[in-house]
Amino acid sequence: MRAKSTAMQREQGLTQTGLMFDLDAQACRDWLTAHQCQTLIHGHTHAPRQHDLGPDLERVVLSDWEANSSPPRLEVLRLEDNTLKRLHVLACGPAKNHADRPNT
Repeated sequence: MRAKSTAMQREQGLTQTGLMFDLDAQACRDWLTAHQCQTLIHGHTHAPRQHDLGPDLERVVLSDWEANSSPPRLEVLRLEDNTLKRLHVLACGPAKNHADRPNT
């Protein structure tokens, strides 16, 4: 049963490092090449960072969203001048409904 689970995870492009699962770098390169893309952006794997996958290929992992941690873990990406910039959002209380804000 364990061998079947490991084979399925490998087929899905997952590898285990310690107790965490992560995407396999070669599976990411294969996916990017097949879809003629250079950057793969995805949600958290508890290891937010940018992975260099080789010439002109990268993988960007977002943090998890945990406003109650210290410090808060809240990230977004902004595309600016053809470069992705990682921004940390400040936790500042409950979200407000922007529909109630007048247009200025």
